[in-house]
Amino acid sequence: MDDLLEEFIAETRETLELLSGQLVQWEKEPDDRALVDSVFRFVHTVKGSCGFLDLPRLLRLSHAAEDLLSSARDGLVSPTTDLVTAVLAVIDRIADLTNALESGQSVYDNDAELIDAMLAFVPKGDNDSYSVSIDPSEAVKQMADIDLEMADGMVGNPKNRSVRVSLQLLDKLMNGVSDMVLARNEVSRQLRKSHINSDLDHSFSRLSSSVAEMRDAVGLMRMQHIDRLFSSLPRLLRDICQELGKDIDLHIEGSEVEVDREMVEALRDPLAHILRNAADHGIESVNERRAVGKSPTGLIKITARQSGNQIMIEIADDGRGIDLEKLATKAISSKLISAPQWQKMAEKAQLATIFMPGLSTAESISSISGRGVGMDVVKTNLQAVGGTIDLENHVGQGLKMTLRLPLTLSIIAGLSVKAGDQIFGISRSSVIEILSTSNKNVVIEEVGGTNIACIRGIRMPYAGRGYCSGLEMVSAEKKIAAH
Repeated sequence: MDDLLEEFIAETRETLELLSGQLVQWEKEPDDRALVDSVFRFVHTVKGSCGFLDLPRLLRLSHAAEDLLSSARDGLVSPTTDLVTAVLAVIDRIADLTNALESGQSVYDNDAELIDAMLAFVPKGDNDSYSVSIDPSEAVKQMADIDLEMADGMVGNPKNRSVRVSLQLLDKLMNGVSDMVLARNEVSRQLRKSHINSDLDHSFSRLSSSVAEMRDAVGLMRMQHIDRLFSSLPRLLRDICQELGKDIDLHIEGSEVEVDREMVEALRDPLAHILRNAADHGIESVNERRAVGKSPTGLIKITARQSGNQIMIEIADDGRGIDLEKLATKAISSKLISAPQWQKMAEKAQLATIFMPGLSTAESISSISGRGVGMDVVKTNLQAVGGTIDLENHVGQGLKMTLRLPLTLSIIAGLSVKAGDQIFGISRSSVIEILSTSNKNVVIEEVGGTNIACIRGIRMPYAGRGYCSGLEMVSAEKKIAAH
């Protein structure tokens, strides 16, 4: 029973955010029968599991939601804003109770009020016979076949057999493989220094290939579709729009891109802050948009793609962009920068001041923004995982933010550089090229008693043997901490 409960908690938590996103989509596309069918199947499966696991509160909530969704499938109910809000409130309560099952805490809120508010949208007569009945054997079957119930992709592919592994065990396995990779690299260096026969070289090549395959397989175990991160954004934007009184469409592309699971968790807060700022500061009010000839409905577009060993996420809106004069006034009045300093800064550096702690362009403090901590959190969290953020500003047309992130945080291909007695690790993604001083494109010049390397006409600092006792570059794979 404990195993079944753990499975129920894990499956329910994984699909709740996606379910909220589908409800928001259903609100925008009321004629899409596939959406309401998908939501109905999830609620139906939860209800069956709750009956078998003796979870009466979750059973009542899911059964009530099933009644409403059944009426929607029959064409008796249309997804108005108020109706979707009522259903989302029930979904939120299911999430709270699911978390309480794991933590052992209690949720004392009144479920009856949520159920009554939701069932008020069901035509009179359809909810008069509200009752709870469940076949325990059917509930067991539903839990065993949960992938088949979610054949539309909400949970997983029923053709793929899978097993749940604790994150602690997965991390332990990854650490072991990482150490194995480092040990292989060290053995490789030692073998290159000695004279080895062909048999030993062949055996080591087989071992190295096996280690590489194991590393790649374990790395794939940590990967998740970035849709796990994006699935909560439609609901978040809907709540923001209701509070601000704005109408904003959200378009998401690249949900199939895969990233390290730790990257997903690290990006949750930054992406939420960016979305709030785009909706609050970027997208104008309906009247402002009409006045400048824009559509009353704003647009925020999020695109994810993989470029080499990096993940790129672009968040673009069609709002007002960043007013640099207003930004300068705020930065100077907040004493974060002086007027002379501002005048000397390039436009890119001026835009980057939005990441300064304590800076906010909001006219007043609200529950969405105004305290000057949002963009600071974005930059701090991205730097913590080795990421960067670039801004592309179009005044009156919108702002685009591009997040560049490493593909994984576990094993990163790198270059080890030995200078004197110290060894430095450099991420391979940061290495443009490696040149020898014997290369015809490299000329060592002496300027003012200092050596300068002239590479294709571009002068760069050069540290020769006079500055370090030899320089050794060895291609390697190093474990690099997130910080």
